[in-house]
Amino acid sequence: MFCPNCGTANVDDPSGCPTCHPVTLAAWATDTIPAEPPMSGPPSNKIVITLDDPPASDPVVPPTTVMTPVAASTPPIPYMPSPAPTVVPAAVPAPPAGTPRPVQPAPRPALTSGTNGMAIGAFVCGLLGISVVAIVLGFVARNQINRSGGREGGAGLALAGIILGFIWVGISILIFISLVVAAHQLNSQYPGG
Repeated sequence: MFCPNCGTANVDDPSGCPTCHPVTLAAWATDTIPAEPPMSGPPSNKIVITLDDPPASDPVVPPTTVMTPVAASTPPIPYMPSPAPTVVPAAVPAPPAGTPRPVQPAPRPALTSGTNGMAIGAFVCGLLGISVVAIVLGFVARNQINRSGGREGGAGLALAGIILGFIWVGISILIFISLVVAAHQLNSQYPGG
């Protein structure tokens, strides 16, 4: 038998041509072409017309065909390739029962260069009451820690140094105000002297 679309000899499978598309046995018997064959590639502008049947005794001779272009009444449908198949990785087989499992190495610690030295300095100055130095070192240390991208630590120490520095500034202001008030009271009690 021959494929009515491409003329390929198809002796083994009478149900369809492997190079075109499957054609039913009824189409082979009546020598008709299905009205809408399934699309297996870009659309074609040609019609295949079979003029005569091949002799039953000689299955190698293709039928005589005439190729005529089809009038373009509708625009051609663009060719849409099928999506690529998804690749699923093969599952790793489980080891046989009783096999010891391999020991996993310990996770590596994050690459940090330690605590920022200025953050430590800010905290110490904040504890000692060196307020202005604690505030300046704290802000510089926080800026350096943020720019390090996680390599340096000590943001909490820097913040504690800043807070302690401002507390000492507040205490210093209160002490200064109380001294001024005390001096004024002493001056008012002893006007001449």
